[in-house]
Amino acid sequence: EDMVFFTLGTGIGGAIVNHGELLTGCGDNATELGHIIIYPDGRRCNCGQRGCVEAYASANWTAQRATEAVEAGAESSLKEVLQEKGRITCRDVYEHLAKGDELAKKITDETAKALALVCINVLHTTEPSRIVFAGGMIAAGDVLLDRIRHYFNEEIWTLKKETVEICFATLGEDAGIIGAAALAKHAKEQGQLD
Repeated sequence: EDMVFFTLGTGIGGAIVNHGELLTGCGDNATELGHIIIYPDGRRCNCGQRGCVEAYASANWTAQRATEAVEAGAESSLKEVLQEKGRITCRDVYEHLAKGDELAKKITDETAKALALVCINVLHTTEPSRIVFAGGMIAAGDVLLDRIRHYFNEEIWTLKKETVEICFATLGEDAGIIGAAALAKHAKEQGQLD
């Protein structure tokens, strides 16, 4: 009925469902959730704005942050990855997170804080019953989800703490297909398709 959905990949996309209806806005482009500003005067995003959540929590950011840290001399097993492959990917960061790498933990923590801040913003503006994350970055698993919840609960207004569930999508790679089918079914039921 009421939920916010984030896709976490090279960028951050999303959707808002309010009273069972997909929010589209007057220009059918209402849910640019990756471009919600969480840090005014922050890092420049690809869109040109500063401080967008996408500039702090996307797969591209994760890879860039790891590369910058290793190049600046941070101690990390990711240094070997950069030397061998010439680049670090988000997948590399999460593989090294699973091995206990401290830099990977720090980057995942920064990502979680950024995602918690955007969750707080959407909770205050749309008050969904559920906030769902999907996409390649959820491969970080419970470490990422637990840290998102931690920062969310640390920062959120007390009255709103218990009103929302924050979780990962469970449909896996079929989520897009299932969502498209559900949208078509809904449109047909509303008489929008012949």
